[in-house]
Amino acid sequence: MQIPFVLIFFALFFLAFILVYLGIILARHYRSNEQIKLLNSLQKNNTDLTFAKVKMKFSWSTGYKSYISFINYCDIYLADDYVVIMPFQTFPFKAFNEPILLTGSIVNLKSGLGFLKQYIPDKIIFKKVIKGEIEINYHEGNAKYVIRLQGLNTEEKQHLERIKEWHQ
Repeated sequence: MQIPFVLIFFALFFLAFILVYLGIILARHYRSNEQIKLLNSLQKNNTDLTFAKVKMKFSWSTGYKSYISFINYCDIYLADDYVVIMPFQTFPFKAFNEPILLTGSIVNLKSGLGFLKQYIPDKIIFKKVIKGEIEINYHEGNAKYVIRLQGLNTEEKQHLERIKEWHQ
């Protein structure tokens, strides 16, 4: 008689865990949805190039702890003085996260993107061994972030060459 109650307890615990996880994903998506709408209205006039559905790995570390994110794709908007990376995950559904604005100099940014957090990359690596991969490192406070753009063709890599000198 005790076994069904234990199974029901674990099933309810697992169901609650899944619901909380989906709730967190939806909360992040709706919080960043306003920024994305405003960004899309500004980007129509200001960007040179747009790369859609670029494969991406996103990780961060604080102190000695490292975390890997479920974010696996991004859209990239490239302009003369900034790059906007709009990360999203596709599992269990397409959900956007906050856009990441990378620029060489925060002072020189003139396009009206003050509503986004702005970062100056610490290091930008165009990998030679792994073809089509670019690694971008930046930090905010004590946290260090790593973005790996993967599967880029040679044309996309050539367009992204202009951000190579933006790191500190």
